[in-house]
Amino acid sequence: MTLNEYIERLNLIVSFDSKAGDCLVVYSIDDEGNAFNRVGCDPAVGQYKDGDFISAEQAKESPEDWGEVVVNSVCIN
Repeated sequence: MTLNEYIERLNLIVSFDSKAGDCLVVYSIDDEGNAFNRVGCDPAVGQYKDGDFISAEQAKESPEDWGEVVVNSVCIN
């Protein structure tokens, strides 16, 4: 899913119920919905690579670990 698709779906939710914009945002800890937690972090842009994520800000602080970071994702939590 791209960020634009995600935003489009969120806008659709709010268009059906304007109060949804005031709701808490939660995420499922697994595909089966065994538990849920609140989203607690601001979204961050960065690179998703081999199952790992580094924000563009983190990459600036430790370029030796990641080299040149190619921004290809947005982390939502």
